[in-house]
Amino acid sequence: MEGGLPVGDAPPRPLIVALGGNALLPKRSRGRLEDQWRATRAAAEHVAQLAGSGQPLLVVHGNGPQVGLELQRAALTEAALPAVTVDMAVANTQGALGYSLARALGDALAARGLERPVAALITQVLVAADDPAFRAPDKPIGPWLTAEQAETLRREQGWTLVALGPEPRGWRRLVASPQPLAVLELPAIRSLLATGTVVVAGGGGGIPVQRKGSRLEGVAAVVDKDRTAALLAQDLSAAGLLIATDVRGVALHYGQTDESWPRRLTVAEAEALLAGEALGAGSMRPKVAAALAVARAGGRAVICHLEAMAEAWAGEAGTEVGG
Repeated sequence: MEGGLPVGDAPPRPLIVALGGNALLPKRSRGRLEDQWRATRAAAEHVAQLAGSGQPLLVVHGNGPQVGLELQRAALTEAALPAVTVDMAVANTQGALGYSLARALGDALAARGLERPVAALITQVLVAADDPAFRAPDKPIGPWLTAEQAETLRREQGWTLVALGPEPRGWRRLVASPQPLAVLELPAIRSLLATGTVVVAGGGGGIPVQRKGSRLEGVAAVVDKDRTAALLAQDLSAAGLLIATDVRGVALHYGQTDESWPRRLTVAEAEALLAGEALGAGSMRPKVAAALAVARAGGRAVICHLEAMAEAWAGEAGTEVGG
């Protein structure tokens, strides 16, 4: 090993692709399954372009919109059916999206004459009970609530809730987004990649769990999928991480007269960007942080538009961090 990366006769290093949950469900679809299938097939076509060389390929995906719909569906049926916990909502959507992506990727590869198996793996991610994120939950999740509903849930369930929107529109539950410490299914992912299987794993950042003695226990939290993708990239000594989004890369001075879209950010430039105030909440910050972590470990990391992944991996699009 040199610099944490395999040399000599080691197997090819995998490429990791991180897809946002919005890439798999159009924002205006209202959760219609046919819209999700259409978006998933479109995303799979772009991922399949990366599989032609036979390079090991791991796909990590978000599930934010889908978890929101899952919890909203549970809220609408709570009078007749048992409640759905956050970890189970993450698991349910991870399984459904994994199935959708695996099927769509299999079809896209077959259409290209590529005989590569595809497997979706239910994935748990270990988080620390004392992670600072649990002291300051900041991720809105689930349905909109009235002030009366919010007060009842705060009193009966101990939830953290906040009023959002200009009026405000309503109240939302907030949960923590802790750092992923370990992907528990890593050995299985490694074994599948070694067989040439295209793997879908770490969906929604993984199902967050904590150790309670000799057992694992689900946690009411969500893990950022880009953080998990970066962790997998480091654990697998990946060749690189492609973070696909709905813009062409990282924008500097976005919306201002001196707006620019750099093709490359050095490690020092990315560190300075994260240290400043240019990337606020809901911005490109998690993606830049994930790309920086991979670059520091010696891998390639590119943030790009979903439709330009092949060009970005070839160095012709997107914003590369480090290198």
